[in-house]
Amino acid sequence: MGEELLKSGVIVDENGEKREFYLTEPKAILDETTNEPSGWYKQIVSLVNVVNDNVRLYPRAVYQAALDELKAQNFPYAGEHPHPVSFIGADKRVHFKTSIPHSAVKFRDAYIDEQNQVWAEYMLLDTEMGRQVKSFIDSGLPFGFSNRMTGETASRTIND
Repeated sequence: MGEELLKSGVIVDENGEKREFYLTEPKAILDETTNEPSGWYKQIVSLVNVVNDNVRLYPRAVYQAALDELKAQNFPYAGEHPHPVSFIGADKRVHFKTSIPHSAVKFRDAYIDEQNQVWAEYMLLDTEMGRQVKSFIDSGLPFGFSNRMTGETASRTIND
């Protein structure tokens, strides 16, 4: 653990919304019995307790609560590229329009390490986008993650 981020930043999506991203190298998770690659990977997907490049701060406790909810739901969303479109459902909550061609990974776990780095564990999907991500991994190239975030926000001034 304690890997270094290669790069973080903000991109503007096709809807004009700013999306924070973390460019990191995926790490293969080895099978415990064979010590061979298991097909699962892990990498840094976010940071907590710091003001990020999107001028947002995700307090560790708030982020952990969101992770706990995702774990309880068995990670109900695929990782997609580009960012999925969000909408407000009849239940007044934010939902995402999943696109099969854009779906790339299935998540199984996420956790926050001692350095306040958020790690996600995922497996590539056999979709066009999943195969494109696999080509990056097979070529030893880093790629980025940006989180789907929902919930309440509060504006504050921190260090000017």
